[in-house]
Amino acid sequence: MTARQRSPQLTALVTISLCLLTSLVAAQPIVDHPSQLVFPELRFDPPSAEQFRVELRDGLVVYIQEDHTLPTFQLSLSWIGGSYFDPPGKEGLAGLTYALLRSGGTTRMTADQVDERLEFLSAQIGTSAGLYEGTASCWCLSRDTDEVLGLLADILLRPAFEEDKIRREREEALETLSHRYDSPASLLGARLPKLLYGDAPPGRTVTGASVMGITRDDLIAFHKNFVGANKAILTVSGDFAREEMLDKLSDALAEFVPTGATMPDRDERLELPGAATPATYLLNKAGPQAQGQMCHLGIERHDPDFVPLRVLNYVLGGGGLSDRLARRVRGDEGLTYAISSTVEAPYGRRGAVGVSFSCGANNAAYVVSLVREEIDRIRAEEVTDEELTIAKDAFLGTFPDAFSTPYDVIANLAALERAEVPLDFYSRVRDEIAAVTRADLLRVAREHWRPDALLIVLAGDAAAMQAGNPEKPATFGDAARVHVIEPKDPVACE
Repeated sequence: MTARQRSPQLTALVTISLCLLTSLVAAQPIVDHPSQLVFPELRFDPPSAEQFRVELRDGLVVYIQEDHTLPTFQLSLSWIGGSYFDPPGKEGLAGLTYALLRSGGTTRMTADQVDERLEFLSAQIGTSAGLYEGTASCWCLSRDTDEVLGLLADILLRPAFEEDKIRREREEALETLSHRYDSPASLLGARLPKLLYGDAPPGRTVTGASVMGITRDDLIAFHKNFVGANKAILTVSGDFAREEMLDKLSDALAEFVPTGATMPDRDERLELPGAATPATYLLNKAGPQAQGQMCHLGIERHDPDFVPLRVLNYVLGGGGLSDRLARRVRGDEGLTYAISSTVEAPYGRRGAVGVSFSCGANNAAYVVSLVREEIDRIRAEEVTDEELTIAKDAFLGTFPDAFSTPYDVIANLAALERAEVPLDFYSRVRDEIAAVTRADLLRVAREHWRPDALLIVLAGDAAAMQAGNPEKPATFGDAARVHVIEPKDPVACE
């Protein structure tokens, strides 16, 4: 488009923009560098849950938000009934059940007919299992909402569990299991949960034997016992009228009723029989690279130290290239492209604090020693004022991102209720972050980072990791606590 062809509206828009920019610059003195510009404090007030929350009936809460931006409809539904409830020896039952809700047909339509209809409508329906919950979701054009809601209800309430689809899902599961030792990262991911959580549900492992032991009767029983409005939470957003949509949801899910499933007692969820003792495990995998994890059991989300521990984590290894681990191990030493620390604080169970990294196998022991030094340092002295400010600003500056779309708003509010967190959490958390002090970070570092409790698991060439790098000498410490594991069968997770 040439200058002669520009519309009057475009010219006016450019002129207004330039005027606004000029007024901003004119409002403060000329500075030497853009970093010296001062802007008004950005204050974002999170929305209140009450304006979106509706109790549709006993056991089913709806978070609903009209969004007329696009002619679409989006829904997510969760309920109590995840892999935690898999019977011993039937690990994978919840996952297989929910996979077959979607792929196994209904009593009204075959699996292929469901697929063909959704493809014709350009719609999506999915089902999956978490640790404690089952979930279902759908997306479609708003003109097809009634039909897709009907399909979703059929999938949830009237599964057929077609025999040929059961065989296919089993075969796909076995194929997936057969590849979990293919790389150091996947090997580590397969073996770490058992080492960390022991015999507790988060540490239980799906194997080929457990998958093949699941029968159609098992699927039917799990569906009967767990797929229902057991503390169910529904989030709905799209191009609709609120009251009309509530009526449609009530009709479509009229048979989605409680089955009696309840969450395990909190104390039971926090017990971890057979959890890891401090040691170093080398998972032998030929190749030049190693993948490592240094971790120990941490806190649950309801712990009052959750907020300061998250701020501390940003300083240690959660702040990208500016955090301490990245500067030391990647920047100064040049030993890795990827290293980070995490604070896993799930709702209703203990998570873990840890550091993950990749490096050359011969440098693994040296990297472990550097990480130990940084953990010791953050436990020995307060972080700097600059580090604390950067960490706080990172959280406070990105806080509005959690509410960037209408669906994000209700999804984040629903997540609070799902986790039994007070619904005013988002209105409080900014002040809690702002109130964190350097002394707070030193205290939580000393309480929740315990170097003597670290479980160290590395997947890579065990001989190379033990031999080390003569130019960067280091050891894994007490040889009696270093165990080499020879992974054998990925399907059996042995």
